[in-house]
Amino acid sequence: MSRYDGKHVVVTGGGSGIGLATARLLAGAGARVISTGRTQATLDAAGLDGTVTAVRNDSGWMAGVEALAGRVADGFGTLDALVVNAAIGGFVPFGRLGRPDEAARAIAFLAFDATFTTGAELPVDGGLSQL
Repeated sequence: MSRYDGKHVVVTGGGSGIGLATARLLAGAGARVISTGRTQATLDAAGLDGTVTAVRNDSGWMAGVEALAGRVADGFGTLDALVVNAAIGGFVPFGRLGRPDEAARAIAFLAFDATFTTGAELPVDGGLSQL
């Protein structure tokens, strides 16, 4: 029996790289895992089997975070761990100024991006679960 057996975990950015490896490791240790990615193609290419639930979601926007929180509540009821691994930020090529939407994204990143997800998932009383 693993200390992860039956634990409910969300891994953002779980379609590739460290997030994918983390989702697989936790699922292999007995956790029930929801792994998110921005595109369905990335999640499909990850080859996640039935041990990990793949959910297309962009946690950089509040609507995406709220949708994910609802999915977690419906699927798990509770959340034991949240791995905030989603890629954040943006890319503006050298040689030109950023467009207004690119500047707005950069400002949102500096102010809120990672906290959107953790703020939506933490219990109201501020308590944290430990695996």
